[in-house]
Amino acid sequence: MVDGTLEQSYLEYFYYYPFQNGFLTFTLGFLFSLTVYHFLLYFQQKDTLYLYYSGYTFFIVLSQLIHIPDGFLYRLLYPVKIVVNYPMVYTEAYYILYFVFAFKFLNVKEQFPKWHNICFKILYVVIGFCVLKLVIYFFTGDYYYLDFGYLIFTLLMSILGIITYIPFFKMRSPVKYYLIVGSMILFVFSVISLVIYEDLESRGLSIEAPYSILYTGYILENVLFSLGLGHKQKLILDERNRSQEKLIAQFKENEELRVEVQAQLEENMKAMKIKAEAERLKGLKTQYDKELAELKLLALRSQMNPHFIFNSLNSIKRYIIDNDKEKAVYYMNKFAKLIRRILASTMEKESSLADELE
Repeated sequence: MVDGTLEQSYLEYFYYYPFQNGFLTFTLGFLFSLTVYHFLLYFQQKDTLYLYYSGYTFFIVLSQLIHIPDGFLYRLLYPVKIVVNYPMVYTEAYYILYFVFAFKFLNVKEQFPKWHNICFKILYVVIGFCVLKLVIYFFTGDYYYLDFGYLIFTLLMSILGIITYIPFFKMRSPVKYYLIVGSMILFVFSVISLVIYEDLESRGLSIEAPYSILYTGYILENVLFSLGLGHKQKLILDERNRSQEKLIAQFKENEELRVEVQAQLEENMKAMKIKAEAERLKGLKTQYDKELAELKLLALRSQMNPHFIFNSLNSIKRYIIDNDKEKAVYYMNKFAKLIRRILASTMEKESSLADELE
């Protein structure tokens, strides 16, 4: 019974005194660690998504810094705190950065470009309104403009948030649920903490307890966001690896094609060389045949010497004039047989020695 009472007292202490029990310090330390980590990731990955998320968690830390009286974070961020010492300004800043981060995280611009342009035009109007009320406050010094302007800002961002979430459910992204669930958790915890806050304030009681619920929402939301960023980075690496594998496969295919084309070219070159050699041999054969024909003609001319033929015919003519018919016929037959032999030899590639002697 005593242990149960003691445990209940610990839970009550944890719930009712987050500023005193260290829960606030733990939450801000956790968020500041995420800020530094993702800020460094921005320089490593060169992706503005990490910069937006780092800014989102950083301004959450600044918005709650007012509840820390002293400590490491207080001293570290004090120079920033004194520049704009208004928590609602930090809250407005992290709302705006959350909006930009969410659209970048889900690549809304690529899948719904028209919707992206419309939402960002509305966001620019909201940013202009925030700057305007801050300028008015600096000139008038009336805190009412900041307080009332913050209520209008909350209303505008709530409407914009509802409109924005319509395309989120239609996104073709496996990481959308990290953002949707994380945002819904923080929204529910924020509403609960606000209701409790208003109730405690109306009764004049300590308003410290609702912050335990709010800080729990911060932690749960940012755990999911960090997991989502890790999952998204893994998807990017997987896609990069698949692209590299496709590139390597394409390179291998191109190399195989190059080898095949080179082999075909070498084969064509061999065929051309064979064809050229055949053409050269054909030319040589033609030249050889021509020279052979010329040699045959030359041999025929040498065998059929015009002077010899003229003398032979003159001798036969003399026998005819002398009326020596027998000798004329005899030498005519000899002459005819000689001519026949000579002409016949031109039709043959080879001739025997006996034929040549005859």
